[in-house]
Amino acid sequence: RDIVYDVYMTVERTADTAEDWKLPTRTLTEGGDCEDLSILALGRINEELGVKGAMMVGRVKTDAGERWHAWVRVGDYQYDPTIGGVGAEYFPLWEWSYDFVMAVAT
Repeated sequence: RDIVYDVYMTVERTADTAEDWKLPTRTLTEGGDCEDLSILALGRINEELGVKGAMMVGRVKTDAGERWHAWVRVGDYQYDPTIGGVGAEYFPLWEWSYDFVMAVAT
């Protein structure tokens, strides 16, 4: 949880202008959207804890409304490096493994 919170607090969130998933090194320098911050969190979790999580994509419902979103799942737990997850309801539609996400990210 500390890793995801650190990403949430320190990495700039940017508008989703293109659907290219960024490698963690790009996100650290350029900032990113929900997919990019999730990929960064996955990379750090793997690097620091030796655990391979997954990136979830689906709908999230908050006080601001409902929208498409990406977040992180590790075991039975879900973490959100973009909005923090407090008071949010998550409706996952897709789950992509750590290995797949890192292979696709540029």
